[in-house]
Amino acid sequence: MRVSVRTKLLAALITVVVAGYLVIVFKLSDSETKILEKRAISHLQNEAEYSVKYIRNVLNSLSEEVEFLTSLEVMDDLIADDIDKRIELLLQKKRSILNKDVSLVAVNPKGDIVAKASDKLFILDSDAMKRVIDSQSQKEIFNEFLLFKAPVYASFDKTLQIGQLLMFMPLKQLEKELRESSDLKAWIIPPQKNSRLSSLFRSLENKSKDRYIYVTKEIGPPLEGWMLGYAVEKSIAYQTIKEVQDLLLIAFTVMLLLIVALTLLVDKELIEPIRKLAKTSSKIVDTNDYSIRVEHKSKDEIGELYKSFNMLMKKTSKAFEAVQKSNKEYADALNGVMNLVRR
Repeated sequence: MRVSVRTKLLAALITVVVAGYLVIVFKLSDSETKILEKRAISHLQNEAEYSVKYIRNVLNSLSEEVEFLTSLEVMDDLIADDIDKRIELLLQKKRSILNKDVSLVAVNPKGDIVAKASDKLFILDSDAMKRVIDSQSQKEIFNEFLLFKAPVYASFDKTLQIGQLLMFMPLKQLEKELRESSDLKAWIIPPQKNSRLSSLFRSLENKSKDRYIYVTKEIGPPLEGWMLGYAVEKSIAYQTIKEVQDLLLIAFTVMLLLIVALTLLVDKELIEPIRKLAKTSSKIVDTNDYSIRVEHKSKDEIGELYKSFNMLMKKTSKAFEAVQKSNKEYADALNGVMNLVRR
């Protein structure tokens, strides 16, 4: 099967461009992926670090608020079971100022609720309240809440404990303290041993983890064993690669069009004249007509080639005519000798 020079040239140029394109895309994607992944992980770690510090500050602030409230003289009303409701008004005002979904509860030494501030019907059975009162920890996990508590001492006798102030913050509230955006996903990760609490929080499903780059970080006291996670979709993290690939694809398409145009130009300016010369040579061989010439108008190398070819054919034609003339003279002389012999 005969393949033209134009086809070979076009195939060679396209092969070189396609191979170069594939190598560039592969190398660029591989190196850029590592760079962008490292950058994304660093960004997620910074976000996680910020959220951990913010949550710790929030929790410390709530603990300090509880301790501050216990230091107020109005808490002496616990002795009289808050008949004037001053403690309850104080707790409601403080809860409004905090603007948090928390419940504030003041109890007497027996564990009876004297005053509270909560949007919900807050009920603890006697056993639960006893566990809360007897616990020595000022911050702990209690059911689905993070409990802050502080003892209340009478203002007139700092050795006389007249009750306790409790603050119950729903653990679900922790999710509201996370900094998120449309590109970032964040979630709270309870200890694995506590599956009941895990159901309270959203999570990154295992089947979706291949779609994300994510990091986790421990929150720390009083949430020992608790962690938070930050994730970003790979399609977003690697968006730069896609943009570069799209740009390379456009450049590749433009190069292919330029290659086709260049091939056509080369075919017209170089290959077609050579093809014409070859066709003329074949015609001369078939007809033995050495008077055939190729027309040439250009003054470049092709024009010089045409000119040299025409000169060659001209000299060949003269040489052929000289040979024919010589042969004719030789034949005439031979015929004259033969005639003399016959006589």
